[in-house]
Amino acid sequence: TYIYLKDLEGRYLYVNRHMCRLLGLPMADIVGQTDEVLFDAKTVASLRVNDQRVLVEGVTLRVDEILCDPAGGKASTHISVKLPLRNENGEIYALCGISTDITERKKTEGDLRIAAIAFECQEGMVVLDHEWRILRVNRAYTKITGYTREAVEGDIPFFSIQNLQCHQERQAAWEHIQRHGFWHHELWQHRKDGQRYLCRITVTAVHDENHNITHLVGNLTDVTALHWQEQERQQREIAHRTALVQEVHHRIKNNLQGITGLLHQFAVAYPETREPLDQAISQVRSIAVLHGLQGCKSMDTVRLCELTCAIANDV
Repeated sequence: TYIYLKDLEGRYLYVNRHMCRLLGLPMADIVGQTDEVLFDAKTVASLRVNDQRVLVEGVTLRVDEILCDPAGGKASTHISVKLPLRNENGEIYALCGISTDITERKKTEGDLRIAAIAFECQEGMVVLDHEWRILRVNRAYTKITGYTREAVEGDIPFFSIQNLQCHQERQAAWEHIQRHGFWHHELWQHRKDGQRYLCRITVTAVHDENHNITHLVGNLTDVTALHWQEQERQQREIAHRTALVQEVHHRIKNNLQGITGLLHQFAVAYPETREPLDQAISQVRSIAVLHGLQGCKSMDTVRLCELTCAIANDV
């Protein structure tokens, strides 16, 4: 806590040890000086406004002031109480100020505000104790599940390790949390109205100073729409790939049939080559049959019965 006195001209009449430590000067070098000598212009302007209200208007102020460290230039926030000092005639002759550094408190308050805003994000969030009981949920959680906050607080959540079917799964999940500090899970679930949805869950452990798990924070995302979009994309890819494969097989079959026609013409023109060319034609036509079957079916394999029928028809 910094304590100081200033006269009507803003000159310091007294400062305590903490004030001397802040300014990095002994009291003898501070007394008689004004803020212009000790602080930067921005700090001086802010201090002067508050000081004038006390010295001129005679009011007692309780305000937050930002002081810049003269040595390092680091800014700090102080809550200052400034009151006028009066003589026996009631006239103001000095100002008494008491300032307390609240920089860390302000930072903590800011962090808490940010955490509160982050908690009410668009994704479902739930805070659990070390026994996996729900302590708090956000609005997004109630929107995703359909259950109110009052209905779920104190219960075991549907995604908890206790609700896993297999003991090995429960053990593996808990070991993963202890080793890595988090756990991913994805499962189909039902809302309160019975509607089925796919939920992606991440559970993060909160540790104390001894690294013991004290709380768990769950993050829930409804990925049903993404799931069906992915299914549709895969089906489109399969359809496109099937059509492409069928077209390729069809073209190969036609080309092979053209080759057999050319080989047959060559065998007619040169009878001495009839025997080896007939063998080549037979092999090419067999390959063409396979491509013909694969070109008319959306499958990766050809069934033996269909191949036998195709060869018999060709013969």
